[in-house]
Amino acid sequence: MTRPFCFENMDEKLLQQFVELISKKTGLCIKSEDVGKVKRHIFSRLRFLKFADTEDYYNLLKTDVIDSRREWKKLVILITTGESYFFRDKGQFALLKDMILPDLIEKRKRERSLKIWSAGCSTGEEPYSVAILLDELLMDMKDWDILILGTDINEEALEKAKTGIYTDWSFRMAEPDLKMRYFKKQNDNLKLDEGIKNMVRFSCTNLTEDSFPNPASGIQNMDLILCRNVFIYFQKEAIALVVKKFIDTLNEGGYLMTGHGELHLHDYRPLQARIFSESVVYQKNSEHPNSEFRNAELKEKTAEARFEEAKTEGQSKIQISESKIEENSAVRNPHSLLELAQEYADKGEYKKAVDSCKKAIAINPEEPVSYFLLSQIAEIQGNDEEAEGLLKKTMYLKPDFVPAYLEIASYYDKEGDADRAKKMRLTAIELLERLKPYDLIEPYKDITAGELLEYVRKMMM
Repeated sequence: MTRPFCFENMDEKLLQQFVELISKKTGLCIKSEDVGKVKRHIFSRLRFLKFADTEDYYNLLKTDVIDSRREWKKLVILITTGESYFFRDKGQFALLKDMILPDLIEKRKRERSLKIWSAGCSTGEEPYSVAILLDELLMDMKDWDILILGTDINEEALEKAKTGIYTDWSFRMAEPDLKMRYFKKQNDNLKLDEGIKNMVRFSCTNLTEDSFPNPASGIQNMDLILCRNVFIYFQKEAIALVVKKFIDTLNEGGYLMTGHGELHLHDYRPLQARIFSESVVYQKNSEHPNSEFRNAELKEKTAEARFEEAKTEGQSKIQISESKIEENSAVRNPHSLLELAQEYADKGEYKKAVDSCKKAIAINPEEPVSYFLLSQIAEIQGNDEEAEGLLKKTMYLKPDFVPAYLEIASYYDKEGDADRAKKMRLTAIELLERLKPYDLIEPYKDITAGELLEYVRKMMM
């Protein structure tokens, strides 16, 4: 006789075993406040399967048989949440359109091939947004061999992505004419243009468990990997594992773009962080695998060489021009100096960026952006203590400077001071809630208070 199903049947030890198994399988970091939700999902599946014993269900998940793999697909749908929309984070997409994709197109113009991977694509808005960008950038796109791959662990989300049909909610941050140019009305929904839809291929992939690079799945030799707002849900060990596989999957000179701050304080060598006002992106550079960054002298020489190469190949549109450097070399306006500093930082010329920041501080020692930019450069160069001090200086000068609170929270996390980290993020949330959702956040371009507030709230979940 089977025992009647009882919600209290699972003891705390078994519940913890479930949490550890799910984390190992998916890479997800299940926080203490989310354990109750996971428990409800487990019992939901127990009821559906008519299991009387929670240990039987645990043993099913632990085995590697067809029934187990089938059940994991069902459970993953319950425990993963997908939130996406077209052109999410205008700053990052502007960076893709104006710098990263033109750079890759120039590099790959002989082969006329591009391989782009949207890892953790949810319902598909991100890879389709990239396809739209390429349609705008490449006049001769029909002559190119382009692979845009969208993957996710949630098969239900992928099935929705494959339809190319969306509600108005998926366009809440997109330009108004996007719907007119690339979508057709279908009842109360919008259906994506077939040409754009056919540019993207979707497949189910578990970033932590699946092997890649993998020729069989097409996940190899990628020029660009987008993995945005995924790592905020992952355990530290899972992030390290996936980043290592991303590095192996990228072509030399290829790019990795994550959500803001998601690789902060993680080891991503031999990727080289490139700081832009819109975002930090990571470029594969295997020339010096044992050092996170080149020394300043070599870095300056390489930047100059890249600029000379850009001039001869017509790439000056994605690099700072010599004339602009000369024009600004004697500038005495602190804001112009900071713009110049940002441009140097974008190129990886950190010594020149620091010099420009110091000149700006000499003119106006109370300008917080100077110290914030210096803190970012210090972080890139591995000077954590200096970076933390500069962030505190930024907050002192401008107590409502939201990015400084978020950055310093990451340092408190690293130091194991969870309470202070939480306090900093709660302060950031409070400051963001005072702003209008479409207010831009200094010093970023095109990152709104609403977007940043959504991101920070997810970090606190």
